[in-house]
Amino acid sequence: TTLGVQDIAHSIIDDSTVSITWQVSVAEGTPVSCALQAQNEAHAIVGWKIVDLPPSETFNTRYREVIRTTQHAVTGLIYRCWLT
Repeated sequence: TTLGVQDIAHSIIDDSTVSITWQVSVAEGTPVSCALQAQNEAHAIVGWKIVDLPPSETFNTRYREVIRTTQHAVTGLIYRCWLT
């Protein structure tokens, strides 16, 4: 099964929270997990979350997740996704 992932957007909510939006492209009914991360200006990881996504009913599905950070982040992105 082929798995595609694309960062769509991120939003800095405040000094300890960032929102990440991304799209997963995978065969219908395939469960996926993704690791998300937030980075500060020095590109150090200041937030991290693993999200288990339920099997989707469509090939392309968008997701949005809010993650907590230990300090102000300047970006939020997908680290990696994998089939589960």
